[in-house]
Amino acid sequence: MHSSSRSLARWLSAALFGLAAMPAAADPTIRFELPDGTTVSDVATIVARAVSPDDAGIDKVEFMVDGQLAATDTSTPYSFDWDTLSTTEGEHVISATAFDAKGRTATARITLRVDNELAKGADFHAQGALAALKGGDPDRAAKLARRALKIAPDNLLAARALAGIHRQRRELAQAIAVLEKASIPESDADARAELAALYIAHAAEAPSTGAFLELAGKAVEQHRSVLAVRQAAVAPSGDPAADALRLGDARFAARNWVGALAAYQKCGLGDDAPIHCANRVLLAYIQNGRIRDALSFVGTLTRRRGADEVTRALHALVLLNDHQPAKARDMVQDGIASDVLPSLIVASYADLALRDRRRAREEADRAARIAPDLPEVLLLRAFVQADPIDAQKLVLRALEKDPLFAEAYAVRDFQMMGGQGSRRFAIAGQFLEFALKIDPKSGYALMGTALALMAQRRPHEAEPLLAQLMVQEPNAPDALVAMATCQSLLGRTLRINDLLARALKIDPERWNDALVPEPVDLIRRVYLYRHPHFVSPAALYPRPVAAQR
Repeated sequence: MHSSSRSLARWLSAALFGLAAMPAAADPTIRFELPDGTTVSDVATIVARAVSPDDAGIDKVEFMVDGQLAATDTSTPYSFDWDTLSTTEGEHVISATAFDAKGRTATARITLRVDNELAKGADFHAQGALAALKGGDPDRAAKLARRALKIAPDNLLAARALAGIHRQRRELAQAIAVLEKASIPESDADARAELAALYIAHAAEAPSTGAFLELAGKAVEQHRSVLAVRQAAVAPSGDPAADALRLGDARFAARNWVGALAAYQKCGLGDDAPIHCANRVLLAYIQNGRIRDALSFVGTLTRRRGADEVTRALHALVLLNDHQPAKARDMVQDGIASDVLPSLIVASYADLALRDRRRAREEADRAARIAPDLPEVLLLRAFVQADPIDAQKLVLRALEKDPLFAEAYAVRDFQMMGGQGSRRFAIAGQFLEFALKIDPKSGYALMGTALALMAQRRPHEAEPLLAQLMVQEPNAPDALVAMATCQSLLGRTLRINDLLARALKIDPERWNDALVPEPVDLIRRVYLYRHPHFVSPAALYPRPVAAQR
């Protein structure tokens, strides 16, 4: 019995010694990937590697910045994105605590230095953001724009850069919101022009006609503010001719044709007037509908040997507007060979009217190489595109450049009327009404509106529009045939034969109707025949593309 007691005692002692000799359970381990003392900026991703000593696993890792909980992550790799612009420049303590399933913890700490170069100022970063955006680096542009806005939340350059980034990402609503919030000064024409372009781009994605027109209306309002600022900025420079040109160009852009002519006449009527001034006078005569004065002025320029290829292109524009495409095309032949931009524009439209689309496209492509962003060149390219989607995109780009380009709205509506849908004519009519508010004398918009009304069997409303168009363009065969259709819809047969006969005499190849066409058929024919032959002062003597950049 005594022997058994001693054996039991030895066994218990050995067992207790074994338990005492077993190591204590280890805690988890955790470490940061970034070395202590690292300098960080913008949004820095902080990663911690955590490991449990057994199969318990890590439940979560909590990250703290200067003792304040910043993030919790429950999956590997354990990390959080630290927006360093939300804190101050200088040193900050970052800690990470790992928790495993058995309640054990481990903590690691490092000190990181934040340096976003904020001391360089908001304009430094804003200009860098714009440069990065222009250079095709939107990620860097976004970083620099955020730095600028951290320093000065109302910095307009940074807001423009950030809006540009949103636009590249097709986040148009966000881009508009950024610029609207920026409180653009009335005097900042460039920022307002960017906002106007954004309104048009967003309008293209609008879910309804009303939404489109609301956004387009905002674009028009902003663009008019831009033009007002630019007109007001035309201060005397000591060179009266240059001042007259700048004022005339500003008025022309605002579609103030009368005011533009008055300004141009101050430098372009004398015998010694520079030809670039004289040609602006000629262009303004054409745009004001003063065709006799335009032709007389061409004769004056020719007699005094002051005419150049631009003069001849504008003379050809008169012929083209008078529905004489073959004569217009012949007149600009030398200008085409010399890559004179207005010659190429007139030639392309003339070739479209003459049904030579291949040559028209070649001339439009050459024009685009000279002035790729000019609204009238973008609109011309829309007419020569085989793909209707590409054509619509070009029309919208033209409107982004000039939201007052009434003809571009009308072109879009002709495209719409040529599509499908029972309400397409009513919808197009709303757009055309918008275009006529911008320019009540736009022949293209007048014709489109009249056709839309006739397609809806509303000839009484179409008749006065066609009558106005026939006064503006007495030799327009498509207008004569459209009026014949209108008279037929009104039940008036007396004038129909005379109208059709006059159209036949002017253009026997394309307007030789023996019977009055239906409005829907007429829409397609007019779209292929009638084009908005618009030339702006910027097209007369454009700067080389390299200089524009």
